[in-house]
Amino acid sequence: MKDTLNFSLIVGLSLLPDGGIVIASDIANNLQYFNRNGTYVRSVGRMGRGPGEFQGIGSFHRFGDSLAVVDLQGVFQFFAVTGKYIRTAPPLINKSRTLGFFADGRLIAGSLDYTGLETGKWRQATELLQVWRGSDARTLGRFPSVLAYRGKEGSVKGNVYSPRNRVAVLANHFCAGFAGSTSIKCYDAGGRDRASIRLRGRADVAVTKADEEAYFQDIYDANVGEPKAKLDAQERAARARVTFATSMGYFGDLIASRDNSLWVGPPSNKDGRPFAQNALPDKPTQWDIYDLSGNALAVVELPARFRLMEAGENYVAGVTADHDGLEVVRVLRLTKK
Repeated sequence: MKDTLNFSLIVGLSLLPDGGIVIASDIANNLQYFNRNGTYVRSVGRMGRGPGEFQGIGSFHRFGDSLAVVDLQGVFQFFAVTGKYIRTAPPLINKSRTLGFFADGRLIAGSLDYTGLETGKWRQATELLQVWRGSDARTLGRFPSVLAYRGKEGSVKGNVYSPRNRVAVLANHFCAGFAGSTSIKCYDAGGRDRASIRLRGRADVAVTKADEEAYFQDIYDANVGEPKAKLDAQERAARARVTFATSMGYFGDLIASRDNSLWVGPPSNKDGRPFAQNALPDKPTQWDIYDLSGNALAVVELPARFRLMEAGENYVAGVTADHDGLEVVRVLRLTKK
């Protein structure tokens, strides 16, 4: 699925019990509340280092009636779904990525493990998943992830667009799968097997020349106003060091819906592109929905230029763009056929 870019930064959103919506905006550095008619109500948070303040917004998570915002320094700020500040927590001791929260507030985080890499030889790295309660962590397991190798200078390098480990955190379970295969497994909160999902009718999506060129074009699109000579030099340097995977794999994002089901999306060429987190697909996307026993529930086709961010039993919420390229939040109702 090819993607086009939009550089305003809605990091996350969630539909509220009263039909309104809360949006986490990195460019505004706050949480913005709107009523069910789309009218702005208020903002929560601001730039800063104090309670309820952010140094940029890296990720946004909803669990139960709580919200968690992780800033770009890794600091956690917790709020009630109403926007009331609850508490602040320090960054994790390792540089793990925050994957989500169980309903009871325990955090699942993941970090790539390059322990077995050899100099100049491609190996499959693993992702270590841990569940955190406060400062205490327990390992859930190691899962296959990107192909990588260690350069002569010691740095780790991987292929852009390479299949990787995908993780979705539900109320008290999590699902994980390597996108280079058609298998996804779900586990309980202790890491014990719950169900296996075998995707049907999925094709391995090849990385094209157009995908490769999109990576380099990002340098220009994300740095509008910089001298062209400077950007040309950055592009030449990137072309000299970057390698591309031949395949993106069989699936893309895994999203845990608000009704505790798993949404499996198509592969996307945003992976590995440092400025493409807010990519909008240029074609309709097909999502397969499963329950936690591995049963297929439905197939949903979402419109082109719509980036899914949250799903519920009868709705999806996400971001599209207007004619000027500015992000617009959109909520779509789902109906059964």
